[in-house]
Amino acid sequence: MKRSIFTLLFFFSLHSIFACSCFGPQTFCGFVFDNFQSPDLIVKGKKTGEFEHGMDFEISMIIDGNETKETIRVWGDVGHLCRIYVSNFEENVEYLLALNKIEPHFGFPTGWSSLEMADDYSISVCGKSFWSCEDEADEPAEEIQRCFGKPLDLCGKSSTNERKYCQALKTEIYPNPSSDFCNIDLVENTDLQSGSARIFDACGKEVARFDNLNEFYNQSQLSFNLKNLQSGLYFLDLNLPDVCVSNVTRQLMVNK
Repeated sequence: MKRSIFTLLFFFSLHSIFACSCFGPQTFCGFVFDNFQSPDLIVKGKKTGEFEHGMDFEISMIIDGNETKETIRVWGDVGHLCRIYVSNFEENVEYLLALNKIEPHFGFPTGWSSLEMADDYSISVCGKSFWSCEDEADEPAEEIQRCFGKPLDLCGKSSTNERKYCQALKTEIYPNPSSDFCNIDLVENTDLQSGSARIFDACGKEVARFDNLNEFYNQSQLSFNLKNLQSGLYFLDLNLPDVCVSNVTRQLMVNK
């Protein structure tokens, strides 16, 4: 019996010493696309509160993975796990999180604690598993856009900061909200030889594509048919290589 207790204590001692001696990609994009890490869920949202060593996280956008709940429980470290302490996350600050489902561990049918449920998540400390606008200096929002290949509306601005990179846009999308059509004006006499546009829903799924913008461009105005879209929030992503250095993204509300 004493030997069993000693063995168990020895096991946890080793775990305390070596559990978090791990290293991983030091950028969020590197972490997300690292084959060893392979997150189960990548979301955008805000922390709304703490509970023990976990936090409630309200999802505003699912970037990758599947989840039906609007608020999820994310578990962090208790001192000997390879996780981030949830106290490091500020409430009402928007984060991107790369998460893994809670898995069974020694002594517990779900996670490392009886509090951790099978439909909860954990956040790893082995690499850069989160990103916020405060990280722009090391990993700009534009880089996050490129590695995911979709508009994410980060930091309260479009994916490419068109005021800096594109002087061709004259107006915002109008009407907005819209029901059947939306328009956007370019400065007069803009020579648009090529280009394309895509519309994404709030979960980042492409729902419409316009491959030849010349068909939708007339007298300095681009017009798009929205009749096949249901009511909701969308993102119009414009690729105008003749007049813009990078893509331009605009939020669009469809109201039928």
